[in-house]
Amino acid sequence: MVIIRNYSNFLKSFNSKKFKDLWPAQGDILEKYVKSKFMEKSDVAIELPTGGGKTLIALLIAEAWRRENKKVAILSANKTLARQMKRETEQLGIPAVLMEGKGIDIPASDKRAYQRTNKIALMNYWVYFNQNPVVDNADLLIMDDAHLAEHCLHSLWSVEISRNEHNNLFIDLITELINHFPEYAILQDALEGNSSSILATELLSFIEQINISDRFREIIDSSPSLELDRSLRYSWKRMRNSLNEVNIYLSLNSIWFRPCVYPLINNSQYRDATQRLYMSATIGEPSDLSRRLGIKKIEKIPVPQKFSETTIGRRLIVMNRIEDEDLPERLQVAIIAALRKCPKSVWLCTSKAEAEKYKQVISEWLNESGLIGHPTWVLSNLGNEIDSFKKAKAGHLFVGGRFDGMDFHDNECRLVILTTLPRAINIQEEFFCGHLRDAGFMKRRLNHRIIQALGRCNRSKDDYAIYI
Repeated sequence: MVIIRNYSNFLKSFNSKKFKDLWPAQGDILEKYVKSKFMEKSDVAIELPTGGGKTLIALLIAEAWRRENKKVAILSANKTLARQMKRETEQLGIPAVLMEGKGIDIPASDKRAYQRTNKIALMNYWVYFNQNPVVDNADLLIMDDAHLAEHCLHSLWSVEISRNEHNNLFIDLITELINHFPEYAILQDALEGNSSSILATELLSFIEQINISDRFREIIDSSPSLELDRSLRYSWKRMRNSLNEVNIYLSLNSIWFRPCVYPLINNSQYRDATQRLYMSATIGEPSDLSRRLGIKKIEKIPVPQKFSETTIGRRLIVMNRIEDEDLPERLQVAIIAALRKCPKSVWLCTSKAEAEKYKQVISEWLNESGLIGHPTWVLSNLGNEIDSFKKAKAGHLFVGGRFDGMDFHDNECRLVILTTLPRAINIQEEFFCGHLRDAGFMKRRLNHRIIQALGRCNRSKDDYAIYI
């Protein structure tokens, strides 16, 4: 068992120029981790506001475990954050190795250093949770921005067929569904591409799902989309024999095959860890995180209110109280004024399809407004576009269904726009919102996403940003 009892003295032993002393909130949490026996629990959550010092807490606990000859892996939402974590380990003086790419891309010497507990392993979720694992199971598994692990689980245990990416296959499946089950009103609107439809997402009846599953397999197996989309091909290969064990959600632009709760608890890379540590600015009620990831009960280290409500930096928040159009003229004036000062912006959307739409519309609008030739990016699951956006002198990043896992310091970005209230970021959540309107957990998720969004561009006490 880890024998570090005084993390304040432990930090000073590194003689780091950057990390000299624990902040009060960090000291409080680490003291409780030791004295309240949280270090003996299997699943522990740590919640501090953006910029509250979660990274240092994670690194100190990780190093304490490594010195007890335990394998430690720290998972981040994307490569950019994993590389940022690597820089933090260097500034602290902790031995760590960064693992990126496919298994063959990771040097054998780096794998050995992790396996022999000579170094802590840093990687994104997709490297660790993999259909064909390339990294040994960790004894201590630290999940940074823990909510974002759900995006990785989508690729492991779900298949989404969308109008935007697989139009012919989507239409074939919708047509087949209409022939068998015309009573689902959403299907006719989906077939016609009725963008003005206000019908809620539907869940295919479990009995009807069994009756049509064989026909679904025939249609998808013979679709050219499997050859054109590698990700779809691999996801379908994992899913095709489990169609009777998942939910099938039907929406205007998408069909989604997925279990209501992901079975992460059955994944040996997760299950075999002695302790899982979940880090986030918005853990909220731990039971919701457990439900989203499909894991056991999580125990959250209590944090005094004076620490949990502390924020850093300055924010100008502009509210659009009238949702009359996507980009009202009154907001156009404010956005252009901000961009003439710092020509970079992040647009937080509820889905990738919405992000693609805004990218096209905003690019045209910026050119018409005299801001010509600004590069634009739509964030992918792996988040490789973040580095390009940070380095650019001007540019605009469009993000679908993600509100944390991105840190922009100073002039890297000073303008964030939430295009809509993020009540639902996938069609399972659309189903919940449409049919369980009073669900408390969905209201809390909305609140958490707004809190997450308001922290993207405030990374230090002197940082400032505009949020619209």
